[in-house]
Amino acid sequence: MLWSLVFIGALVAARRRWAFVAELRRDPKRAALLVLAGLLISVNWGVYIWGVNNGHVIETSLVIAGSIGLIAWYAPSLAVRVALRGAPPRMSIS
Repeated sequence: MLWSLVFIGALVAARRRWAFVAELRRDPKRAALLVLAGLLISVNWGVYIWGVNNGHVIETSLVIAGSIGLIAWYAPSLAVRVALRGAPPRMSIS
């Protein structure tokens, strides 16, 4: 995840898009929202990686299905999970 920051920094430098960075410095609310979005994505991927490494593959697969569309994918996935395992998927709810 940290390499993404390095890559984007290099991309901004290579394309000379410093106006975007200056605009973010003038608008702290927008910058804060971008930081918040980045943190939420990092937490999401961190939970996914932790879940896969600790044997929660089924639950983590529901995380991806849930992010596609809550109604379209998550509800049927949740129903199948509860039917098969008898418990809701704690990993995908986080």
